[in-house]
Amino acid sequence: YNSDFSDALSEYIELFPFSASSSSPDYFYTMIFNSDIMERDFLVLRRAVNQGLLSEADANYFSKSNPLLVKGMLEMYMDKDLATRKRGEQECNALLLKNLERIYRETVSFPELKQ
Repeated sequence: YNSDFSDALSEYIELFPFSASSSSPDYFYTMIFNSDIMERDFLVLRRAVNQGLLSEADANYFSKSNPLLVKGMLEMYMDKDLATRKRGEQECNALLLKNLERIYRETVSFPELKQ
């Protein structure tokens, strides 16, 4: 749940501190204390845009499509038996991977498409 993310992550960081929180604290804390998963994803992807690794349009697309994909798959499979849920998990992961492969192909294999 969006509302539980910040609390859970804060507790995790207290137990297992890591260097990302100290390297850019403003960015890091803005991201973790934002309760909207699409906005959090966009903040992460925005850094890739700033580094020229991703277009603004792709960052916007992925910040919406990936969370919606996961949410839809969860809702579709949540009241199914364990074997069906596991197949749903594999399907969801495959679809997310397909999104990642798409952007990788566009930005790495065909850098001229990045513009």
